[in-house]
Amino acid sequence: MCSNCRDYEGQFNDEEPELELEQEAAHEADMRASGYIARNDPDAMETYIINDQAKEIIVTVCKMAEIEQPNPVAMGHAIELIRGLTSFNAEQMLAKSITAKALDISLLRKQR
Repeated sequence: MCSNCRDYEGQFNDEEPELELEQEAAHEADMRASGYIARNDPDAMETYIINDQAKEIIVTVCKMAEIEQPNPVAMGHAIELIRGLTSFNAEQMLAKSITAKALDISLLRKQR
């Protein structure tokens, strides 16, 4: 159980351990998706990106590949697709989605 979830301790029924594990896993997944654990858990082995970080990573990868940044709509789709991943995984997905001229959102979506 993460340190931020200790408030939930004792609220689960001990007769249903599977349900408790499912609830803990779902809660932790929500916390990771929101970026809360990445920002507030110094013991987290991997950090998970959130919106602002996702945009920075996309811009950086596009600059490195010497392609134009996606338009605002495509940028929004790309951010949604890489949000919640580790920085390394996001960069790998983006790199595999670059064509000769641009970032291909359909390729990015297929990898997700």
